[in-house]
Amino acid sequence: MELMLNIYNPNQQSQIPVKPLPKKDDAPKTDFRRYQDVSGDFDNKELSYSLWWIKNKVFLYRLLIFVLLGINALLLIFNFGKWGAYIYGITDAKRMELVASRFNNYEGIKDHFKPTPLQVSDTALLLGGVNKYDAVTQITNPNKSFNVTLLYRYILGATSTEAKTITLLAGETNLVAVLGISEGLTPGGAVTFKIEQINWQRIDNHKIKDPISWQNERLNFSINNSVFQNALDVGGLKTNRVAFNLKNDSSYSYKEPSFIVGLYNGEVLVGVLPLQTDYFKSMEEKPIELRSFSSSLDVTEVKIFPQINVYDETVFLPPDK
Repeated sequence: MELMLNIYNPNQQSQIPVKPLPKKDDAPKTDFRRYQDVSGDFDNKELSYSLWWIKNKVFLYRLLIFVLLGINALLLIFNFGKWGAYIYGITDAKRMELVASRFNNYEGIKDHFKPTPLQVSDTALLLGGVNKYDAVTQITNPNKSFNVTLLYRYILGATSTEAKTITLLAGETNLVAVLGISEGLTPGGAVTFKIEQINWQRIDNHKIKDPISWQNERLNFSINNSVFQNALDVGGLKTNRVAFNLKNDSSYSYKEPSFIVGLYNGEVLVGVLPLQTDYFKSMEEKPIELRSFSSSLDVTEVKIFPQINVYDETVFLPPDK
């Protein structure tokens, strides 16, 4: 039988359909994790990372683009906001420039903050002994935030006393005195108190909020059992005896505190006496006995005026003393 050429089947393939080879279900599956590199140059972990990178590099590229776009958007928003604030604030800037260019009268401000002048009483010339006088002046510092140091002297006709200094604390009233002036230096009782130099010290309110209370806690002295006896005959001299107990009611101890003892007849100051003690501890009470050779002295009350600058740490006694 002669076979004819079939142009529709050039390879002369049989019309019988080809059946696929049967699959073997029990054949082992391939797994790259089981790959073992005998050379040691490329292990299965590097292969896993490489496959992950090939699968995700497009995603990572797009993610990077979106992050950069987000950063650019934030920078643009920030810049637009700053430019808007600048343009909107031009008017305020011009106003501030105008205010800064104006000159303020600081002299008026200085007058407001400067300390109030001292209140100085008339000088009294008191009998201090035989042919001796004491020049005494009461001074008040009305300022609550200023201490003041004075350099002063008394003018006695054509001469004057030696210059002395005293520090008046904030709000303090104290006695300034020069004792034992010879009678010949005070013709007609003429004496003038003169302040030669004044130095104000502002108290730092960041350290001491209430200077008056702070000072009162440290200058807390009291007088008890005061006794005055006049016209006593001691060695042929007429002397007056002033005795009292002086107590340190504060929580602070002092090395050598100085005082002026004011002798009063009613409200009138009739005499002054100096007083200096040795170590004066907290809550200690000292018996004090003073003598005055002033004639015709009559005392009804004794007052104490501390001459202590509590802002000077050297006046205090260390805690271990």
